[in-house]
Amino acid sequence: MKRYPTLGLLVLTAGLCALQSPLHAQASPPTPPAAPELTLAQGQALIQLAQAAMAAYLDRRTAAAEQPVPDELLPLTKVYHTAALTLRHQGKPVARVVADRKDLVHNVIAAGLTAMRSADLPDRVTRDVLVGLVFELEVLSPEAIATEAHLPVLLQSPQVGLKLSRGTEDAWLLPSERYLQGVSPATAERELLSRLRTTSDTLALPLRRTVFAGTHFVSFPGGWTVPLRCGRVPLPLTAVTGEQLDAAAGKVAEFLLANQATTGRYGTPEGAGPVEDHLYATWALVRLNAREKRKEYDASIAAAITHAMEYVRRDGETLWVDLEAEGARLAATGLLLRIVREMPDTSSGVQMRDPLAKALAGALADPKAIRGHLAASDAPSRLRGLCVALWAMEGLARPPLDEELAARLAVASPEEFSAWAHRAGVARGGEEAAWRELGETWDSTVTDGCRFPAPPTAALAEWTAARAAGAPAATAGATGTAAGAPAAAAERLRGRRRC
Repeated sequence: MKRYPTLGLLVLTAGLCALQSPLHAQASPPTPPAAPELTLAQGQALIQLAQAAMAAYLDRRTAAAEQPVPDELLPLTKVYHTAALTLRHQGKPVARVVADRKDLVHNVIAAGLTAMRSADLPDRVTRDVLVGLVFELEVLSPEAIATEAHLPVLLQSPQVGLKLSRGTEDAWLLPSERYLQGVSPATAERELLSRLRTTSDTLALPLRRTVFAGTHFVSFPGGWTVPLRCGRVPLPLTAVTGEQLDAAAGKVAEFLLANQATTGRYGTPEGAGPVEDHLYATWALVRLNAREKRKEYDASIAAAITHAMEYVRRDGETLWVDLEAEGARLAATGLLLRIVREMPDTSSGVQMRDPLAKALAGALADPKAIRGHLAASDAPSRLRGLCVALWAMEGLARPPLDEELAARLAVASPEEFSAWAHRAGVARGGEEAAWRELGETWDSTVTDGCRFPAPPTAALAEWTAARAAGAPAATAGATGTAAGAPAAAAERLRGRRRC
């Protein structure tokens, strides 16, 4: 038997490794790119820079190279990120430009000036036209080369987009577009091929695939800017249709059922959220099922309520959802009351209604306890819980609204009622003024001569649906959405009731 010397073995081993390395490299897809790290203040400043550049061009025909750069943005002139700018009117895109030739700051300026020439904008663009638009800015990471086989894995993240290139022609599929259009990883390349301009000269050239991640900011008329995690239609509530709300509600129901644990607890792919979120999702599915009457919804709701009952405690003639935090305790008890009130009559549901209502009525009838809630360190959470209690008691006998609580609610800021609105992680209205008005009243109800904000119902359906359907990891807990009275979403901005 012939023996290989040690050196021969080493050479043979190295040769085998060299042959295997390409195979392993093919089998292991590259790591998806990470989204650029920018603060909300930087995102807002970049959008304001694009708006200022567009206004300066209208006034003085100031070219891109002559646009002044604010001091706070100078560090970003050394960062070479692609900028994608989308302009929307009533939720519909009227311009979309991707600029990748220079640094981030000047890419933003170039994108703004190019967007002004969109054929979907009025023939004469004025300042009045600009101030009525929604500005979306996506800051894109450096591109990573990808193979066709790797795309389904790389595009699993909703923050990753795709670019196809052939010769000098490029076609972009932004992360926000993928989300809004429902483009799956499997169909992303086919979608882009339909956009890629091809001539007889370029058809024979190889196709180049790259992926990138995006950080997304949206600025609404009035200057209110928010970061988005994985895209959403930045649509003012006045433009939301019943069909859109119905579609959103259906997506949320699918999400809830797909992320319901064997215990019956609703959650997200990242895990379970607070109990009050679970109950909010349950209430939403109950509302949807009142119309849909689907067996799978029935089974899901039954499992969800069974899980919620693990937290219910009897105290004499009252029932509470026994949570440690007072605000969460009030909110969860109120949500459970709404659930049993809106479900079809069952013996167990009927038996629970009065004890739950008595518990909440007692909490609302105790001036000393209410003052304690308002003075506590977690007063915003407790205030929200009291609002949920008031909402849950609508149409039931309850004590008169406490004067101090009514006065506190009358001057409350939108931020204090952000438990569900902010959890959606997205913008809640079209114009800043409209949002501030909505935020002050929410689902306002006139009771005892004063308004009080109630928890979100149909008006929050579209916001909650965007978060749930995209399943971003920004916040813990799944929130549901109501399907009832979709037209109320638009009405809430039109008819504000006052004391």
